[in-house]
Amino acid sequence: MRKLDIVEGGKKLIEETAKRGKELAELQMLKHNMKDELKNMIENEKELINECPEEIDGLVKEIFNLKGTLIYGFEGKTGDAMVETTANYHSKVLDDSENVKECVDSCKLYSW
Repeated sequence: MRKLDIVEGGKKLIEETAKRGKELAELQMLKHNMKDELKNMIENEKELINECPEEIDGLVKEIFNLKGTLIYGFEGKTGDAMVETTANYHSKVLDDSENVKECVDSCKLYSW
């Protein structure tokens, strides 16, 4: 009976070791898949962020053109108020443009 107990114990140990090895391999695969998915998500967001400066530059130009049109198109308090409001928007968009550029510059992927 003693030899039978040793054989059974060895068999259980081998089965447990095989089970742990299989679980470890599955966990490694899951980890790898999660890293790939996260990397893809970051790359997609980075592409979207990289488009923002171009869109903001276009907005800055449009506001600048509108401001010029308002200066020549209206007079008096109404014209002054419109120009001031447009100038405020222009200033805010320029500030946002700097923030976006900083955001793009800080968007980096590091190796795992």
